[in-house]
Amino acid sequence: MSIARILAIAALPLALTVAPALAQTAAPSEMSAEERAAFRAEIRAYLLEQPELILEAIQLLEERQQTAQEEEAKNALAAMSDEVFNDEFSFVGGNPDGDITLVEFLDYRCGYCKRAHSHVAGFLKEDGAVRLVVKEFPVLGPDSQFAGRAAMASLKQNDGGNYKAFHDAMMEHRGQLDENAVKQIARTAGLDIDQLEADMQAPDIAANMRSTFEIAEALQINGTPAFILGDRIIRGYVPQEAMIELAAEVRAERAENEKTSN
Repeated sequence: MSIARILAIAALPLALTVAPALAQTAAPSEMSAEERAAFRAEIRAYLLEQPELILEAIQLLEERQQTAQEEEAKNALAAMSDEVFNDEFSFVGGNPDGDITLVEFLDYRCGYCKRAHSHVAGFLKEDGAVRLVVKEFPVLGPDSQFAGRAAMASLKQNDGGNYKAFHDAMMEHRGQLDENAVKQIARTAGLDIDQLEADMQAPDIAANMRSTFEIAEALQINGTPAFILGDRIIRGYVPQEAMIELAAEVRAERAENEKTSN
């Protein structure tokens, strides 16, 4: 944001006061050099007397930008609904026939993701009508990429039957989660390591990972964890109690919309 833009916004109250008076004699484009200089001097003096207006203008601009960004992300979510909720390659847990879906973007090396893991599990247990979609979103470097690809590849074995044990074990793992640790956890979860490594190199794994990153970019999700519940995009850690409240809000809004449409 340029200083000139900030000053222009902050000067608006004065401009609205002074401009009508100046308009009595000349339109802005018809002002003389002396009139323009006087007008600028008035604005400068006004800002020096009330510098807090600049901070107010910056805050107002940031709030408007935030609102616009949230609206843009909400529109993107509506346009990408199938890719977000039904991509056909992400793990689906909870109640597959649930009335609402919780989408989680996670990185296995993210401390806050690990912290949220038990809260997500508790939420799914308490509310038996929630469908879970897990999106591998490794943003913390090569080791995260390896873990994310391994999780996706694990779905290719045993009809995905080993995924949850593998996923849970990586989320609950404390300490360095490098390639060796991931392989050991995978082995303990009952996965064939040679097959896992081969499947990790499959073109669809890379393509699906790119798709997830493209979705995250469109939804302005830049870090982990992040959640989607209904039309709400939540960036950051969410405790179980908040998830329960959000689910109630989503259901209430949906019921109200259905009532209105009927």
